[in-house]
This record gives sequence, C-alpha cells and structure tokens, in this order.
Amino acid sequence: MNLYIVGPDPNAFTGGGLSSYQSQIIGEFNRAHPDLNVVHVSTYLDANPFYRLVCYVKSVLFFIFLKSPRDSVLHINFSIRGSLLRKIPLIFIAKLKGLKVIAHSHGADIDERYRLAGPFARKMFVKALNMADFLICISKYWVDFYSEIGVDGHKLRMLLNPIDTNFPTDEEIFKNQSENNREISIVFVGGLSERKGVGCLLRAIQQVASSNTEIKFRLHLVGGADPVVFNGYKDLALSLGIEDLVVFHGWVSRDKISRNYENAQIFVLASVSEGLPIAMLEAMSFGLAVIVTPVGGIADLIVDGESGRFVPVNDSNRLGNAIIELMSNPALRSKLGVRAKKSVEDLHVTPHCRELLSIYIS
Repeated sequence: MNLYIVGPDPNAFTGGGLSSYQSQIIGEFNRAHPDLNVVHVSTYLDANPFYRLVCYVKSVLFFIFLKSPRDSVLHINFSIRGSLLRKIPLIFIAKLKGLKVIAHSHGADIDERYRLAGPFARKMFVKALNMADFLICISKYWVDFYSEIGVDGHKLRMLLNPIDTNFPTDEEIFKNQSENNREISIVFVGGLSERKGVGCLLRAIQQVASSNTEIKFRLHLVGGADPVVFNGYKDLALSLGIEDLVVFHGWVSRDKISRNYENAQIFVLASVSEGLPIAMLEAMSFGLAVIVTPVGGIADLIVDGESGRFVPVNDSNRLGNAIIELMSNPALRSKLGVRAKKSVEDLHVTPHCRELLSIYIS
C-alpha cells in the first residue's frame, strides 16, 4: 500500500500538535509496518508567503502527476484557518485518480469558523468532507459537530490523538509531586496566542505572586510565536511585574519539551478553543496535574476534580486560584497526576496506528 500523509512539515518546531502527530504516526508506521510505502507531502511551511505558496503548489502538482496503484490512500490532516481550504483541491484530485481519501480533523475553532461562514462556504466545506471516504474526528464533541452540519454519519470515525512516551510509575509520580523544599514548575506547551489563553495565564501568575504564598514557583512557556506576538507577551510579563517568574523558552526540540514535562508538577492550558490538544495528553502521560478549560474535546476526556481541574475560559481569577490550590496541595497534585496518566494509557501511538490501518483498508 502507498500511504500519502498530507499536512504541514512534520519536522518543524513551529508546526504545533499537528506536526507532532504526523511525526509520531510516520515513525510508528516505518517501525512497525515496513511493508507500507509512507510518503509525506507538505502543504505548509513556516516561512514567508512566497515559500508557502511554492510549497502548496508543489503539493498540488505532486498529486496531479501522481501515478499510483488504486490501493493508495491519501490521509489528509487539516486544522484551523486556511488548512482545509488548501486541502480541498487535493481531495478532488485524489478522488478523480481513484485514491481512497481519509480526512482527519484536528482543528480547534472549526465549529466557530463554520458558524461565521457564508452559505456557499458552508456548502463547499460539507461537500468536500463528504467526498472523502472517511472523516476521522478526535473526540465525541467533533463527531457530534460534523454529524449536525451534514457530514454523512457512516463516514465518521472517532480516534483520539495518540501519545508516544514511556509512562512513569505511580510511585515516580508521587515522588515528583511530593518532594519538599523545591521550586514548583508550572508548564505551558504550545504556540503563544490568545486562543491558547497565554495572556490569561500571565495575569493568573500575577495573582499567584500577589497571594502571599511562600512556595517558590516558576512558569515555563514552551513554545513560540511571530516576533511581535512573542515580544508582546514578554512586555506583558514585565508590565505585570512577573518577568522573574516566567521563562520564555520559544520553540524547542522534542527532547527539551520532554525535559520540561519531567521537571514540572503542574500543566496549564487555558484555551478559548481546542480540538484535543496533544500537549495536554503528553502532560497527563507524564503524571502532571493539569488545569484546563472544558472546550472542544477536552471535556470528553478529563473529569473535573478526578483527572484534572477545569476553569472557565478567560477567567484569570479562577485560574490563579486553581494554581494556588495545586501548588499548596501535593497530595491533590499526586491524585490528579496518577489518574490523568491512567486515563491516557490506552492512547499510545502503536494501537492508534493499528486503528488507522483498519480504516485505510476498510
């Protein structure tokens, strides 16, 4: 079988969760299924507009001139903004050539953008997805959404995002969460943006710093943005008087991301919208106590007070209180961390790729 995986550059630091996802499944397919001919086709580069256009045109030409057996499969990954618009021509070309098309929705704000779109754009959106043989959704929330807007229910498949890590033991989680006389590490992983709630998080950290807590702590922002946005958040931290409590790591390698998880006790993601964030799943797999907003597919996985803590969107006061609560309660952090890990233990990349294969050949 020829498997064409389509999406942003899987090796890019700035590609976010979608690049990480593609990197995981390509690595697993190459390791466990050497009989598959896996080819990645990039449709987007984190570069200037000219090189982005060149990248996209090359992807279209690749499929126009593709001569491939009819047992080939096109696995198209799309997320936010123009991602699906770039993929629609590829769906049409692939179907004309007789390829099986698997569309895979990762987007965080697709529901909101659909509601704001005009009637013609909505119609084309649903039509393109119904041309695919299957549409993979990353949580029940998204299955329900696509069913409601008119995507053929027989085409919908739910498959949660995978993680690729060695899970810590419960004892290791208890040790990490209960060691005394050290600095509490709070970690955020992802692109720095208001959609990810970074401004809200910084204001919550100011509240924590003003709470008279004697617990030492530091926030690690692992991820980047364009220079204007990145420096804007640095300026915000400075204006809030918390510049010494926040480390801006920028985009870093997978190894450095893992080290930040290993050294942390609390993970925070105060997003306005989400699909099913891989960074949250990774944090849970490391046994961190997670504080998140119940948006997108997050509420399908986490039980508030059992495997994580929910806070309302754009509520820095509630977020600050949740951080203070977990900082001051190692036993609660341990409980949440252990249960978070257990709730994602079945999401390893190996069974995920087996399920993908069953969809490809069905």
